This record gives sequence, C-alpha cells and structure tokens, in this order.
Amino acid sequence: MQAIQSSSLWPSPVDPFLKTIPQFTNVKPLRPKRTPFISASSTTVSAPTREKDPKKRVVITGINLTPPPPSIMSTAALERCKKRIELIANTLQLEGFSRIDVFVHADTGEVLIIKVNTVPRMTPSTVFIHQALSEQPPLYPQYFFRTLLDLASERSM
Repeated sequence: MQAIQSSSLWPSPVDPFLKTIPQFTNVKPLRPKRTPFISASSTTVSAPTREKDPKKRVVITGINLTPPPPSIMSTAALERCKKRIELIANTLQLEGFSRIDVFVHADTGEVLIIKVNTVPRMTPSTVFIHQALSEQPPLYPQYFFRTLLDLASERSM
C-alpha cells in the first residue's frame, strides 16, 4: 500500500492554540477555554486541563472517585473490582508502579479497561496517594515511594 503525500499537508504544531493556520492570514489564533481546577479531597480528584502540556490536546473535565465512597459502591462490589483489576495486572505481567484506567459498574464491580499506563505521572490529579491512604492499614506516601524504590533496586540487581 502506498502512502499519499502532499505539500499542502502541514505538520501538527506543537501548540495548536497559539499558531494560526498558514493559508488564512485574517484568522485569529484559538485560545483554550480555561476549566476550573477542583481541589482534591479524600474521595474526589479533578483532572487539570491539559493545555499546559503541548502533547496533550484533550481537556479532561471528569471527576475521579477513587476510592468510591460506600454511598456509591458497596464494599463487595469494590472487592470484586479490585480482584478483576489484579487479574488484569497479573495477566499483563505488570510490576511495581502502573495505572489501569477503567470504567466500573457500581453495582457489580465489573470493569471495562480504558487504558493501561506503565509510566504514570505524579500530578495534583494523581489518584495513587488517595488510593494508598484508603487501604487498611493506610499506606502513607513516604512508605509508598520507599517501597517503589526498594522494588526498583531489587530488580536492577
């Protein structure tokens, strides 16, 4: 199969909101709409807008409930969800630190995988710390990161 090439195709700009389209000189650049940031609490975290990261062109406005409060998801459904995600992680042979984004049916705990991220970022919207603190007993950030460093150290030897 042969690819079609054209000189009229322009490469995607690093920041599409700040650059005008070359063919139209009278068009003003688009400015991203600012989405308010919702501060994190123990159960809700809002994903910040991605406008500061030129590689990300999607603005996320959803709210993660992690862990979901008992008023939304029963303990039994949450345990089924955790077991299914553990099965997914083991099947994919994930080790150490990764994030699996899923949709969860609140009544049954059934999961639908969105994506698996083996190199997740630590940002204000990161849910790892909230999830770790909700475990019994709580897994505090310093222990969480120390455990990750120990695992990485063992693996490199």
